[in-house]
Amino acid sequence: MKEWFEEWFDTVYYYNLYYQRNENEADAFVERLVNVLKIPAYSRILDVACGNGRHALAFNQLGYDVTGIDLSFTKIRENLRFEKEDLHFYRHDMRQLFRINYFDVVLNLFTSFGYFKSHYDELNAASAIAANVKEGGLCVIDYFNAAYIRKHLLSEEKLESGGYCFLIQKQLELHWISKKICVIEEDKCSIFYEKVRLYQTHDLINLFSQFGLHIYKIFGSYQLDEYIPELSERMILVFKK
Repeated sequence: MKEWFEEWFDTVYYYNLYYQRNENEADAFVERLVNVLKIPAYSRILDVACGNGRHALAFNQLGYDVTGIDLSFTKIRENLRFEKEDLHFYRHDMRQLFRINYFDVVLNLFTSFGYFKSHYDELNAASAIAANVKEGGLCVIDYFNAAYIRKHLLSEEKLESGGYCFLIQKQLELHWISKKICVIEEDKCSIFYEKVRLYQTHDLINLFSQFGLHIYKIFGSYQLDEYIPELSERMILVFKK
């Protein structure tokens, strides 16, 4: 039986629901990261769980050598049309080793972690992500701020996008946030689920520190504002190896 993320992320519905995640947003965020972190021009970049490749493309357009990996056959197949000498995409599971001590910057963006039911899989993913980073390199983990989510969660939501109607029910559990997503298309209703772990900042810091990554900076938004635990929508953790 497939995990929920293997099924849901491969659908056209997913990309219609999250349509606001566009290339302009990715370009602006990447430019801020490059400027604030002072990422050297020669750097090799790895985008873990790259999805449709928008952040990988944004880095490549700034002249970086970029590799994107994702579990989705569909997204990687679509991304192959962008490939060139300094931009490559591979189908790969983040829980498995990829290229050890190879990349100057490793990215895991837009809450593309915390999907795994077992602590064993969680450890494997964190270990493999960290292993990709060169000594002295950076790792950027972008995650929602659990404290903000707990305060502002909408239990029910209705959205329309791309000709589809999305009815979304959200629920907080002890260590998880779950969503039930009903996609209404003409007279058909398709049901999908999301279930993502509710990490506190110290959870991720402690997890990745086991594998040689030490916290360097924390930002609270895609504008790279200061992280304020009770107020920031995001927690963007920058680790150094």
